[in-house]
Amino acid sequence: PSGHGGNGKLSQEAPGQARTTVLLPFLVLACGGVEAGGPASERVEIEATSYAYTPAEVVVGPGTVRFVVHNASDIIHGFEVEGHGIEEEIGEIVPGGTDSLTVRLEEPGTYEIYCPVDDHEQRGMTGTLTVEGEGG
Repeated sequence: PSGHGGNGKLSQEAPGQARTTVLLPFLVLACGGVEAGGPASERVEIEATSYAYTPAEVVVGPGTVRFVVHNASDIIHGFEVEGHGIEEEIGEIVPGGTDSLTVRLEEPGTYEIYCPVDDHEQRGMTGTLTVEGEGG
């Protein structure tokens, strides 16, 4: 997908350097299962609204990333990460609900994020995940 810019960006510097955190306009207080081995090295909070994610562009370093997705809309949404041989998803998140997905992202590059529910991807509920740095 293209044309997904300017909605927000999360990033983490290499170990030993300063880290900048972007606070999103919501607070998520939920626990979810870990679907990849070990604890997450990064946590990314995403808000799902009607046919959009905030932020729509996410930048992380290589490693295990836990996506915490809050559905702020009045319809069911999901969340999927796809690319570089990875295809992991949260199938459905009820309106007002929160769920998490933990994914091991070792290969630098661009991954797609999108809603796998019905035609939500075609309606523009997509984004870009970029893994920057050396994999482990």
